[in-house]
Amino acid sequence: MSLANVSDPRWQQIGEVRFLGASSRVRLRSAAESSGWLMVNVPPLGPGARGQLTTLIEEAVETALQRRGAPPSGLNVHAESTQIIEDQLYRAQRVGAHGIAVALESLSGLIGAQGALGDDDSACLRFYSSAASRYPFALWLSSTDVSLRAYGPPLALQDLLGAKAELDTRTILPSTAPALTSTVTSPKDWRHYAKLIDDAHGPKPLSAVEKLFEQAYTPLAEAVRQGENDRRARQSLLQFAEAFEKSYKEAFIAAKVTHKRPTMVLDIPGIASRIGRLHGTRGITLVLVDGMRYDVGLRLEHVLQEELRGTAVLAERVLLWSALPAVTAVQLRLLERGVQALSEPLDSQELREAELPIGRGRTASILRRIRVGGRELHKLDVIQADLTTSGLPEAQRLDALARAVAFPLLQLTSQLPAQTLLFIFGDHGFVLPSHEKGTGPAMAAGARPEEVLVAGQAWVVGSVH
Repeated sequence: MSLANVSDPRWQQIGEVRFLGASSRVRLRSAAESSGWLMVNVPPLGPGARGQLTTLIEEAVETALQRRGAPPSGLNVHAESTQIIEDQLYRAQRVGAHGIAVALESLSGLIGAQGALGDDDSACLRFYSSAASRYPFALWLSSTDVSLRAYGPPLALQDLLGAKAELDTRTILPSTAPALTSTVTSPKDWRHYAKLIDDAHGPKPLSAVEKLFEQAYTPLAEAVRQGENDRRARQSLLQFAEAFEKSYKEAFIAAKVTHKRPTMVLDIPGIASRIGRLHGTRGITLVLVDGMRYDVGLRLEHVLQEELRGTAVLAERVLLWSALPAVTAVQLRLLERGVQALSEPLDSQELREAELPIGRGRTASILRRIRVGGRELHKLDVIQADLTTSGLPEAQRLDALARAVAFPLLQLTSQLPAQTLLFIFGDHGFVLPSHEKGTGPAMAAGARPEEVLVAGQAWVVGSVH
């Protein structure tokens, strides 16, 4: 299928990969845009972009979608490339585009010392070439790049060397080790996590920060809570937390201008809708657990996995960022008004009026229905009510909070019809100061990881086999 026939209705089902000169690119760009395609231009790339071609293309597409007013993505940072392109094409169609065409300038700046594109950049081009044969996606490359060298798919070492191999049964027997299901990390592993944090110097892309938080900071903090008192472990945690706090404050201010931001609490309606479509659910129930930070969400997930076995299945977990200041009123304001409210000035009087009274005693464990804009949410105050007082040592207190949250959620789940998506999420987190007897009242509203990062959980209720 050629772009020369862009008016052909088949153009809406398939794309292409082509090398184009400057004049052809101008001509075909006009034809593609007039046929309703979303044009995406990736600026010239230099040596500093080696190995990042996939990320740069994805970011360029996201910027173009945002300019067209497309809804935000609900994918998490670990989404596969196929999921990402399908999500981007879906959102492009939501704003009237029939497909996406990405135009790259010369890639010669990405050529490494071996005289070819690196493995990651080569794999990126192979992926998009394959995608163009299956989706309405076009990739235009510069005609000056036709002779650039790139690496092909990896070969098995036996095929590469042409050597025969004896079968070693020890390498193919299935593992009998049990799967790790606990959310609690063994203290003996803490040095590995500390090293990951200590080695992460300098600015990092968002995906790397999120991965470091989930796969190093969170388990290291758990090890410390479980009794690891080594000074290095605490220093690594402090190093990450201080760098995170500083960079997020700066990035949040910049996001109001650049509109480049992570997946946030305000994106939850769109995320839940996407997951609901993906799993064919018939309804969506949103539950806001006030003050449920990320590690409490993991503990809750572990409890629900056990209690809902055969009744509901976890469809997806999402890492979410709170807007600053990380308080409930701000998140509710953004859920009501949408992303455009990020750039609007905060009115202290308005925020005070938006603050909802926190349930106390038994009422804290009751799910309340609230309306945020034209949307109905359930709100649970059991965590927020507890945080105003002193309590148990941190590990035990977090476990107790997760169990307290689980009980009303289990009751709610039993009342939901089959094929309902139950989306549970926190709005902000907290920091617990420790002392000899346990923990004191929580501190919140800051930009530390525990205050900003929360979890969203999508559960599909009923018809689980």
